[in-house]
Amino acid sequence: MEARSPSRRFADHATLVLPGHGVRGFVANAFPGLDDEQLRSPSLSPLFAKLDNLPPALFTAGTLDPLLHDSLFMSARWQVVGNHADLDVWPRWRPRLRNTAPGTGRAVVERISSWFNARLSA
Repeated sequence: MEARSPSRRFADHATLVLPGHGVRGFVANAFPGLDDEQLRSPSLSPLFAKLDNLPPALFTAGTLDPLLHDSLFMSARWQVVGNHADLDVWPRWRPRLRNTAPGTGRAVVERISSWFNARLSA
């Protein structure tokens, strides 16, 4: 079974930041010699880690993000164990914040800032 999420497996030139082959190359360089089962170790992949009793989290992804499904899965896992999670998925946005879709990039940065400010002032 492949360890990559659907958005990572199907990433292409439209993702710009990390096409599928780029992600595979990064993982191979970062974790040489590890197979898919070893990459599922909780010490390497938070998708497989114990996540209870963690602070609130904001998961932010774009529909063109090669890590979109990782963000969706993590948000769900975060909530299933009783943690608070907010999830923002931005249409046609890539994860380069200000460099792609400038209007959306600004909105993303503002949302992240306001989310943290709200938690810090509570």
